[in-house]
Formats: sequence, C-alpha cells, structure tokens
Amino acid sequence: MKINNLMMSKLFLIIIIILCLLIFLFEYSKLKKKLDLIIIMQTSNQKCNYAYRRECINLFKKLRYPNESLIIRPPLRMPPQDLLNEFTQNGEMPITKEWYINEVYSDSATTSSNTTIIKKDEFHKWLNLVKKHLPLNYDNTELQTMMKKYLKRIENRTILIMGTQMLWVESISYGLLASKITTLDYTRRKYEEESNRLEWFHVNDNLGDLIQNNKIELFNNSASFSSIEHSGLGRCGDSLAPNG
Repeated sequence: MKINNLMMSKLFLIIIIILCLLIFLFEYSKLKKKLDLIIIMQTSNQKCNYAYRRECINLFKKLRYPNESLIIRPPLRMPPQDLLNEFTQNGEMPITKEWYINEVYSDSATTSSNTTIIKKDEFHKWLNLVKKHLPLNYDNTELQTMMKKYLKRIENRTILIMGTQMLWVESISYGLLASKITTLDYTRRKYEEESNRLEWFHVNDNLGDLIQNNKIELFNNSASFSSIEHSGLGRCGDSLAPNG
C-alpha cells in the first residue's frame, strides 16, 4: 500500500512538472511572438524613418539648390512667358493688375555676408506692446488673443516662425515663454538681445546646415502669417516657383 502511494505521489509530481513545462512552453511561445512583432515593428519604423529622412533631405536639396536661371534680381514685373500658364493655372487666374514689390534686401542674397542686427530697444518695444495687449500688426490683437488660448502648447516648447518682416509673432511667442523661437526668413538677422531663446536664420543657411549634417530639425509648434503664399514669386530674391 505504501509503495502504491509512493508511486502515485511520484506520478502526480511528474504530471505537475509536465503541466508546468507545457504552460511554460505555451507562454514562451506567446512571448516570443510578441518579441518578434516588436522587432518587426522597430525594423519597419527604422525603415520608415530612414525613408522619411531621405525624402526630406532630397526636398531640402531641391529648395536649397534651385535652377539658378529662376533666381532673378531685381524681381520681374511679370512672370516669364514660359511660366505664365503655371502661375495663372492655364489662364484660369489671369493677371488683371500689377502690384510690384521689390524686397531683395542687401542681406537676402545667398552669397551675402551682411547681417542686420536687431537692436535690444527694438525688440523690447514689441515686447512692451505684447505685455500691454496692444495692436502689433494689422491694427488688431487677434493673433495675441489666439496664441494665448494655446499657452499650454507654447510655454516651454519650441516654435518655428516661417517668414517675417516685423517681430510681432516672435514677441508674442517670447511673452508666452516659448523655450526657443527660431525664425526662418530670406534675410540674415541677429538679435542683440542676449538670449538662448532667440535665433534667426536665412532659409538657405538653415537648409545648407540640414543637408550637410543629414538631419531633420523638429519643433513643437510653427507659425506663419502672410509669408508662405509669397514664396516663389521672386520678390525676396527667391527663385521663381509657380507651385511653391
């Protein structure tokens, strides 16, 4: 009787061990599938990131090194005949009025080493207007009001400002405590204000740096007011580009 009990105990123990092994193998199989899936996803993401970076760098090169025949200074008063259809969408948007603006500044040329200094007094004049919630541009305060609604998304975060003639968007962003304010424009300027929160680049200088270092710069926010739609018209010394 004792022998039978001993045998039963051993058999029961063996069954328990076998069950534990089966459970372990089953769980290991599930875990391995999950790990394999994670590796596949990571590899896929790496491939996507690489492809995305490559496409961005190719786009940067296209913007940085356009056809030099399309860079015309001073700007033309009318589009070249061979680009007229593209600029007017095959005549569906005919040119009915001439409005000529030449904003090719001395520091806007790609080869220029001229840099305009933004004086402290000038920048603080704009900041004071922001603090008092007074009109900055277009004789209204709508932009200040709108950006204040997004304070939590701007405060302690980076912002890219694309194109500017006045320091109003920069000043609003500074007043809302953006961690870094980067301006891209067709001019070369430098802040006299000693702050690591402010930086300004000629768009070609920035593109050249991104291309040379094979990198993509990320920002939490971006803003552009009456700028992007003017790019490609040549008024700032940029290349003619009917499609932007």
